[in-house]
Amino acid sequence: MAEDKRSLEAECEVTVLHPERLENVRRHLPTQQTLDDLSQTLKLLADPTRLLILSALLFEELCVCDLAALTHVNESTMSHQLRLLRLQDLVQFRKVGRIAYYRLSGEKSRQVVMRVTGITPEVPVP
Repeated sequence: MAEDKRSLEAECEVTVLHPERLENVRRHLPTQQTLDDLSQTLKLLADPTRLLILSALLFEELCVCDLAALTHVNESTMSHQLRLLRLQDLVQFRKVGRIAYYRLSGEKSRQVVMRVTGITPEVPVP
């Protein structure tokens, strides 16, 4: 009963809108498309293998087989993980003969990875 009362106390007792406050907040909020994109990126970053891949790519461009060895997954699984990261524009690749080398897509990807992991290129991966 006491919990129900506290719950009610946290709610507004009257319906009063502060349009100027709402408008101020709305001007600063991201668009729905930005929120959707960010949500997809965060879902990708929630996977430890993908975080390890992105962390490694902060330091060095690596081929699929090296990334597979680093993360202890097979090459097929690695290719799938890289495809997901590529679709979200976090990584890109170049082919040399039959070997695909992956790197972070650019400065935006680098900044995302560094902020999420706390790693900077000057600090070795633990």
